[in-house]
Amino acid sequence: MQVYFRTKFIIPYSCLALALVLLVLTHRVDSEPTHDKQALLSFLSSHNTNRVQWNASTSACNWVGVECNANRSSVISLRLPSVGLVGPIPANTIGKLTHLRVLSLRSNRLSGLIPSDFSNLKQLRSLYLNANLFSGEFPNNEFTGNLPIITGERLMNLNVSNNHLEGSIPGTLSSFPASTFAGNIGLCGRPLPPCGA
Repeated sequence: MQVYFRTKFIIPYSCLALALVLLVLTHRVDSEPTHDKQALLSFLSSHNTNRVQWNASTSACNWVGVECNANRSSVISLRLPSVGLVGPIPANTIGKLTHLRVLSLRSNRLSGLIPSDFSNLKQLRSLYLNANLFSGEFPNNEFTGNLPIITGERLMNLNVSNNHLEGSIPGTLSSFPASTFAGNIGLCGRPLPPCGA
């Protein structure tokens, strides 16, 4: 006659919960937006500034001016205003940050054309490039929202036609011809028909 004993191995819920928490924390610490980090390092290396010190051996999510998403897998915000950036923005740098929502490079001395790969920034919601020396066209169109108040005596040409802009045209831009704002059915105010008409 054979007798079999069946035993149960029971893991207390508290141990299971602790193991899950440790697993999540370990994953969070190890997470790194490697692709975005390389793009940021390439961008910074092309500009001679000592006001931004990014350490390549630390996570890009901990760098000054950089914010990542909750799981630290992508850069969603880059804010580097007034840090002494000089010269053009190279292609294959910022344009690779495809999850970027906020970009602020205002009040530097950036110049030249906006790289065509900015059209990759499909999730961009807020863009601050004022007080720089850019020229040429901006490749990332289908803009939405209101036009900002732009105070630029040096602004020679402006064309925001055929986007999805709305609201009143700021007075600082009212001297541009109506063709500048054409194709934005939500825009109003001089040089277009008045708002509420």
